[in-house]
Parts: sequence; structure tokens; C-alpha cells
Amino acid sequence: MTFDIFDEEYYLATNPDVANAVAAGFFESGADHFNTFGFAEGRVSVSPLYNESLYLQANPDVANAVASGFFSSGLVHYMAYGEDEGRFGLYGTFNEQAYLSRYPDVANAVAAGFFSSGFSHFEQFGFDEGRFEALYNEQYYLQKYPDVANAVAVGFFSSGLQHYLNHGLGENRSGGTFFNEGFYLRDNPDVENAVAAGFFSSGLAHFAEYGEEEGRSGTSFDEYLYRSANPDVNKAIQAGAFSSGEDHYRIFGQFEPQRTGFFTGTDGDDTIVSFGANSQLLGVSEDPGTGIVQSLGTGEIDYLIGGGESNTYILGLEDALGPVQLYLGNGNSDYAFIRSFDIQSDYIQLAGSPEAYVQQVVNGSLTLSTTSGDLVGVVEGYTDFLSVISEGPRTFLVG
Repeated sequence: MTFDIFDEEYYLATNPDVANAVAAGFFESGADHFNTFGFAEGRVSVSPLYNESLYLQANPDVANAVASGFFSSGLVHYMAYGEDEGRFGLYGTFNEQAYLSRYPDVANAVAAGFFSSGFSHFEQFGFDEGRFEALYNEQYYLQKYPDVANAVAVGFFSSGLQHYLNHGLGENRSGGTFFNEGFYLRDNPDVENAVAAGFFSSGLAHFAEYGEEEGRSGTSFDEYLYRSANPDVNKAIQAGAFSSGEDHYRIFGQFEPQRTGFFTGTDGDDTIVSFGANSQLLGVSEDPGTGIVQSLGTGEIDYLIGGGESNTYILGLEDALGPVQLYLGNGNSDYAFIRSFDIQSDYIQLAGSPEAYVQQVVNGSLTLSTTSGDLVGVVEGYTDFLSVISEGPRTFLVG
């Protein structure tokens, strides 16, 4: 059992009776109390990195086990098993892929076996080292919540982050994680023009004030498609339960097998990283109002990185006008580069018929080209030919 998650200062702040007992000399420290009594008493406020409610919501099997009496709390499960299983305490905040991508030294340490996961590093060292860039955005938070900005300005909080960890999470406030300024401006030319004209200081400022409520996404997550596919989520957003579809997906949807996360690119080169139980990755842009593909991938090289359990990489699709083949026209100069492909759970979708494509292994990776020799996809490090899994009138899946 690991106690890495335990935070002395936080435990005393959230358990004032324990703080008084420590001050009176009954215990040497909060950790001493927690080990002696707090753990058995079911105290779960042990760290700003752990939230009992989120943990149980994200892990219904654990919630059932707690309800059945197998564990006295989700925290007991987390410390005994959950951390080693890669179940993170703050599912609404922490993203393993984002953390490892932002901090390659941590990724190397995990690969070398020094840490079991990025989160293991974060709870032991990263939190104290202030490594929050991949998990929280101070500018967004203060712009989004003027009441917090005012409280920081008058000295009630040292930063928005302090408010977020101590209060904001419990109030279901969004930390604005994963925002990509360049992606947002490229995907929203009206905002780009407004920033250039001086109406907003940045795309992030627009997103925090207007864009999120308008259903725009600050990442490749496709807000429109997710809300369209999940009317119950859309109703919950309208009722104020979630700030956006992406907010729902991070906290709940990514763990629900019946939901699909949609990750969509722009009309330029993109790097799309997905996460969740089921995800679809599309490197080009679609008009949310009509569902018509706006860019066909011509002239683009898009990196599609599946971080979910089951990923579908879209290299061809059917829109409102019919079947659409992507990445055609520039030979080997435009294509989708697929990384982290898993034959056991992932698929590639193409438009037209299987006979229209040729597979080859080139430099240790599988390539997908049209019969005329136009490259449309590269599957990194994969050397076996793919088989047709299902075939419809206009698109088909290989895997």
C-alpha cells in the first residue's frame, strides 16, 4: 500500500480537529493521526490531488465495492490498488498523455521504470515542483472567473491555482486544461481576426469569455459532434451541470463505453491526440452547421495519436454530400501519420471500396495509398497488412 498521495498540509487544513490535536501534542503530525486513526475512520481529504467523489464516479466497480463493504472508501482502494492500476485520483484534472508529452524527462523516467506512471511522478514530485502547465491554465482560470481574479488581486488567494485546488474542483469549475492557442485561432478565423484587431488579448481570452459557452473547443476535441451525439449531455450543459461537452467527457464520458470522443483537426497541419474508452480522430475540419468537410487534407500532414482504449482513425468518410477520400492530390506530400496503432482495438476508416487502395511496408511502417499511387496514410511501426473488418456502401473499416 502506498501513501504517496498523502499531503500533510492539506490534511491538517481540511481536518481542523486533527490540526488541533497535533498542536496539543496528541499526535506528532497529521500523517501520524492518519496512519493511526484517520485511515480507519474513512477520512478521504488527504490531498488536493485526490477527490473521493470523482474517483467513485469514474470507477463504478470501485463504487460498487465500497457500497458492498469490500472497501471503506474509494481512497482505501486507490492506495491499495488504484494507483498501481493507473487509476488517477483527479480524473477531471489529470491527463497522463498530456503530462508525459509536456515533460519528456518524466516520460523517460517512466519508460526506465523509475515511476509507474506520470501521475506517480506528479504526486511525489511534480506537484511540489509546480508542474501544472499540462493540467491547468492560470490565465484561463482568472479570465473565466472574475470573482477568483478579484480574490487573488486583494490577497485572499496567492493564485488562481490555489483557489482551484482548494475550492474550484469542488465547485465544478473548469481548469482550462489542454488549450492550444494556435489550434484555436486556426480553427476560428473570426477570433483570429478579433485578436489581430485588438479586441482580445489572445484566443484563450476569447475562449474563456465567450468561446466555451458558444460550444467552441480550445483543443482538437469536437464539441459539436459530441453534443450532437449525446443529447443528454447537451441538456446537462444547458442546465449548468457542466461547462461544456469536453468538461463532461473528461470527467465522465471518457470512461463510459457507450460514448465516443471526437477529435477533429483544421485545414492546416495538426497533431491530434485522443483519450477515453472510444475515440475518433479526424485530421481535417468539418463545418459544424452542415457536416460538410471543409478541408480534404490536401497539402496537410496530420499526426493522429490514439490515446484511447479503442481508436478509429478517419482517412475517408461520408459527409452530407457523399463519400469523401482524404489526403489526395499531392502524391506523397500529404497524408495522415498514425501513431500508437493497436491491431487488437483500433481501426482505420477509408472511403470508397477496398479495391481502391494498396498496402505496402516502407521503412518499417505500413503505408496506405490509392491504386494510382497517392499516399493517404502511414501506420508507424506496423508491418502487417490490414484486413477489412466491415464494409458499408460508401466507407469501410480495416484493422
